[in-house]
Amino acid sequence: MRKTDVRVIRTYEQLTASLISLLTSKTFEELSVSEICDTADVHRATFYKHFNDKYEFLNFCFDNELAKIGFDVPESERTVESIKENFMYFIRATFEFVCSKKAFFSIMLSKKFSVTLGASFTAAVHNYCLEKIKVILPDTSSERAELFAAFYSNAFIGVVTHYAKNADSYPLEEVYDFLENRVDELCASYVKQYLNK
Repeated sequence: MRKTDVRVIRTYEQLTASLISLLTSKTFEELSVSEICDTADVHRATFYKHFNDKYEFLNFCFDNELAKIGFDVPESERTVESIKENFMYFIRATFEFVCSKKAFFSIMLSKKFSVTLGASFTAAVHNYCLEKIKVILPDTSSERAELFAAFYSNAFIGVVTHYAKNADSYPLEEVYDFLENRVDELCASYVKQYLNK
């Protein structure tokens, strides 16, 4: 079966829902593949056909969820405005994703938030940011893109985490305003280093 097969997609969704459900009562380290499969009503053989272990599955969950955030960069010539527009689209789409998965993030931010979950989530967001930065800033060297991604993904995770914990304290538009100012700073740096040569 191909990963685009409807049955495979349904299996992934069942396993992911099972994992989220089980994390309400246990830490990730306490969970077994058998428990995840039993709750999802999926055979262990099916699980192991797609994943080597629960850690690979956890990484897949984060990568898969982030991949659902649509992201298209126009082929038009790069301008500061288009760069900013694409970053703001990325930010808004990511926050819409976080808001749509409140139950998941409340688990992530609870006392059961383990080192494994944190490391896997951070790696997924870092890789996602790196991929998007390379698309938005195509002239950036891979080393500089890595540096941008390391800084912005960790800063972004911090903002996402703070918002998820304090969502009722202030409107989301305030978060967007703050992040838009950070995007302005990034765009200014890009213009200075690449467009004004």
